[in-house]
Amino acid sequence: MSDTTPEKNVAPDTASEAIVTVDWLDQDKQTVIVTYQRDGWTWSDYQNSLDKQFELIDSVEYPVDIVVMVNNTHLLPKGGSLITAIRRINAAHERQRNTVIVGASGPLTIFARNMLKIMPNQRKFFFADTLDEAKQLLLKHRE
Repeated sequence: MSDTTPEKNVAPDTASEAIVTVDWLDQDKQTVIVTYQRDGWTWSDYQNSLDKQFELIDSVEYPVDIVVMVNNTHLLPKGGSLITAIRRINAAHERQRNTVIVGASGPLTIFARNMLKIMPNQRKFFFADTLDEAKQLLLKHRE
């Protein structure tokens, strides 16, 4: 993967309001990066970011990895139930390959790890402390 600074596609539409950004991590369009910029995101923000991820994956014809950066957020969104969370988090594009969650800590880590145990999804999920570690995990698991 090349280390380029992606131009950010933003959900919602205006950068000044962006809580979640979505774009290609690399010029080869092998990995989508989703960055939660700060606490305060909602399920609507999550859905907008998911729609953008699907749009990017639809623009290529091969499997794509996802890196989710949560370094700047430690809380879950308000609203919804555990069932809502399972349904929304379990949504995946048919060509989505591996997912690495970077920087999860506190309640978010506990929630994410427990969700992965009960979700009936075939995707591979990993946790990393840094973006570089995430890239290495993806390289290892693409082979």
